[in-house]
Amino acid sequence: INFHHISYAFPDGKEILKNMSLQFKFGEKIAIVGPSGAGKSTFLDMLIGFIHPDKGKILIDGIELSAADGGSIRNNFSYVPQKVQLIEGTLKENILFGSSEIDLNESKLQEIIRLSNLDQVIESLPQGLETILSDTNQHVSGGQKQCVGFARALYKSGDVLILDEATNAMDRQLEIDLMENISSLEFKMII
Repeated sequence: INFHHISYAFPDGKEILKNMSLQFKFGEKIAIVGPSGAGKSTFLDMLIGFIHPDKGKILIDGIELSAADGGSIRNNFSYVPQKVQLIEGTLKENILFGSSEIDLNESKLQEIIRLSNLDQVIESLPQGLETILSDTNQHVSGGQKQCVGFARALYKSGDVLILDEATNAMDRQLEIDLMENISSLEFKMII
C-alpha cells in the first residue's frame, strides 16, 4: 500500500493531511499515533476508500485506488471503528452484519465469538446469541460493544485488519486478552 503525495482538506478548507507519502508492506503491523485531530481517522477512512484524497494517489499492489473501485478494494479490509454501531437485531445478526458470506458458517462463528471474548457476554444475555440489541437497547457495555465490532471484522475475513481506536472503551485486561487473540491470526497486515 503506497500513499503518494496525499493531501486532504475538510469542506471548510482546513487541511488535515498535506503532501503525505507512506509505504506499507504486507507482513507489517503498523501503529499510527498522534494527538486528537491530527488526521489518524481521516487517513484510515482514505485507506478504506470512504473518502478520497484531494491531491496525490493511493496505490494498492501498484494499482491506483479510485472512487470507482473503492467498494471492491474495501472487501480486502476488516475494519473496527472507534464507535461500533449496533443494528436492531440479534447479537448474531450484529456479528454477521456486513459479511459477504451468504451461508452461515457456524463453526467459524463460534471461533470468532471465542476470539472476540464474547462467550461470557453471550452467557449473561437473556436469550444469549439471539438477544435483540440496538443502539438504544444494548444489553452490553461500551467495551463489549467493541468486542462485537471485532467479531464483525474477524467474521468478514479481510486480508488487512484496520483498528481505529477500537479498544478505547475496554478495560485493560479485556484489551490485552483480545489483542493476544488477534495477534495469533494470520492477517497480511494490521494497521
